[in-house]
Amino acid sequence: MREPDFVDECYADKDLSLLKKLTLVIPTYNRNYYLSRCLWYHAHFPFGEIIVADSSPEEKKVVNRETVAKVREMFGANIRYLEYEPETEKYGGDIYRKWGDAVQHVDLEYSILTTDKQFVLPLALHKEIAYLDQNPDYVSAEGMRYWMEKDSKQQLAYLVGRDFQETPSITSANSIDRYKEALCNESDGLFMIYKSDIHKKIYYYLKSGKITDIRFAEVFIRSAGYLFGKSIFLPDTTTLCRDVIQMNRKGRMNLSESSSQRYPDMDDYHHLGVYEQFFNAYLTDLNRLIVEEFPDSTSNDIEKLINLIQLRMQDNTGDKIEKLSLYTVMKKHPIIKYLWRRTPMLVKQPIRIITGYDDSRRYIDNLPANLLLIGKIVDNTQILHRTDQSIFVM
Repeated sequence: MREPDFVDECYADKDLSLLKKLTLVIPTYNRNYYLSRCLWYHAHFPFGEIIVADSSPEEKKVVNRETVAKVREMFGANIRYLEYEPETEKYGGDIYRKWGDAVQHVDLEYSILTTDKQFVLPLALHKEIAYLDQNPDYVSAEGMRYWMEKDSKQQLAYLVGRDFQETPSITSANSIDRYKEALCNESDGLFMIYKSDIHKKIYYYLKSGKITDIRFAEVFIRSAGYLFGKSIFLPDTTTLCRDVIQMNRKGRMNLSESSSQRYPDMDDYHHLGVYEQFFNAYLTDLNRLIVEEFPDSTSNDIEKLINLIQLRMQDNTGDKIEKLSLYTVMKKHPIIKYLWRRTPMLVKQPIRIITGYDDSRRYIDNLPANLLLIGKIVDNTQILHRTDQSIFVM
């Protein structure tokens, strides 16, 4: 038996009993350090089950199997370890089929998917499960999301997720209207708690359809859940914290730090000649889901929804004229990014308005103890990142 530690002390007097209804699904690829850190942290809490979906090369899987065995032994955690072939598809469609297969293995009432670089906050999950238990017309729930990075002095800093500010709950009675509402508010259903039967349906349609790229697969997952029921956003809770410290080192994107960075952006699909193919596959799969699950939806409703999606996608990708966003220009030309960071705010603001680009940060002070302890875990183990060693070697 292990001795109690600082994580146990932080949650010693907290009610986490509802977590026994929840399965935590953790996909991983080629990252022994992140997975070991992730499992060590989450094994402190009484999740009904943790599912690890591992598509690493065999030499990495060997270490991950040892990590899973160690966590089971130390914590008595209920961990199911699933193995998949390494990811090889050109546009990353196999990543989300792995996610979908792992979700189909869930046996409990609720499930949430989180990557091996993220830390979920158990108090928020407990509150979200309680809400879903009491409101049967709601199928998903979420709270705030934080990102953890290093500031200019290399001190840990927390900020509201750059792609995730406060978003409204999605509460329309009609499924098509909910989808439109989510689309217009840029709601993000990727890392939410779901009722597991709904979570499985989302990935069932993704896997059985013909969406074979990472970009439109993600669009499908982010939005499809809103068709099935209402979604609550609880702004006074924090669902997860994502470690992005290594994502951008010395102004350069570290491609090994994010699976999506290994594949072309949706903006690039036009000049690669695959945009129409992938977009049509996405629309076909979405249409099939609506027709099969919501037969009362009229063809006119579906047509209006697809027209709205087409307009939104054109706004986001610059349509076929390949209009470059300021973000895209910065990615391709680091010197512009360098100059932008040194441009006076008085000049930046009108450029932001014209281009729609926003690189603002909203750092958070006076953090609660349950977020600060995540920083402690990261700081205490970060020396192992460079060699990608399991934290159990310490």
